[in-house]
Amino acid sequence: MHDATDLLNQLAENARRPFGEALSLPPQSYTSDAFHKLEVERIFHKEWLCVGRVDDLPNVGDYRTTDVAGLPIYTIRDADGALRSFSNVCLHRGMRLLDGCGHVGSRIVCPYHAWNYDLSGRLVLAKHMERTPGFDPKSRQLPALRTETWEGWIYVTANAAIAPVAEHLRELHAIVGRYGAARYVKILDDAFEWRTNWKCLMENFMEDYHLPYVHKKTIAGYSPTNEVEVFAGRETFSYHYNRKTPDAPRGLAHRDNKDLDGDWRRTTVLYAVLPSHLVNLAPDHLWYLTLQPRGTDRVAVRFGLSYAPEVLAEVNDRAEFAAKWKAFFDAVNGEDKGVVEGVRAAADSVLARPGRLSHLERFTYDFGRYLHRKLMA
Repeated sequence: MHDATDLLNQLAENARRPFGEALSLPPQSYTSDAFHKLEVERIFHKEWLCVGRVDDLPNVGDYRTTDVAGLPIYTIRDADGALRSFSNVCLHRGMRLLDGCGHVGSRIVCPYHAWNYDLSGRLVLAKHMERTPGFDPKSRQLPALRTETWEGWIYVTANAAIAPVAEHLRELHAIVGRYGAARYVKILDDAFEWRTNWKCLMENFMEDYHLPYVHKKTIAGYSPTNEVEVFAGRETFSYHYNRKTPDAPRGLAHRDNKDLDGDWRRTTVLYAVLPSHLVNLAPDHLWYLTLQPRGTDRVAVRFGLSYAPEVLAEVNDRAEFAAKWKAFFDAVNGEDKGVVEGVRAAADSVLARPGRLSHLERFTYDFGRYLHRKLMA
């Protein structure tokens, strides 16, 4: 654990610096297994984690699985219509119960020995267990995790003591509530895995310094960095504004949007709900990433795209519309993939050193302070 202790000391030293004198994260924080172990134990097992949108699970029996840092879970809409989350591990021999996303009827059946669970996670049938002394299936229940919704998002935590998500993000609601994002409708869902550290992706998403250079073929032309407004990070989230040019092909309020006025009709809020939820929220759409670390050099990513209903009301072929924007975001994500994988690869070098930060990289400074707070706890 020595290298983790040294890295924590570096984080502490940087946290004491004012932003203008701060450095980027130590490269070894992306490569150290000991540091990653602390992140899992003290952050991912203790914080609120986004697992998707409420409209991902519209019907009773709809489910979605997530595996974040050793927390294999599934989230399901139960018989009463409530969203609930449970361990995705059978109580018998530890088999994974569900994969991906989909729909079950009234039962979840383990694919190994066909133990049956109802939608409330209770074991209701275990064949050939009648000769096992003292075994009562009705006394067995899958471990449940707290599940709450906020602004159309589903959040899950293994921490019984953490504040409710609405309280956790009360200040953020005041910033993003004007958009009414809970009404946005998902049109695209995707998943992929990149060879990088989860922190590289967090930092990249939350700074616009790279836009003119990395995204010059896609979004740079209508996302000028001189219109970016950056704010100091909060305890649980960070955010900044990016204002689109009037001729932008997306990111502007639809003419039927009566809730936004003035510059808000062209303002995008980019925000990070720490530790792993990233959102680009615009007047006409939102897109997001949720990150599921797989060690120090891989991260599974869930991507989603939703549009405001007034935009979709004019779409004749939603599948064609989704395909068009999937091609666009495949290009955007491909541009980001190259740099975040490049940063992680270079972090292995003995020559890698922390660097000074631009005013556009305020998140990297605040993120380091967040890591210091959580990992020193």
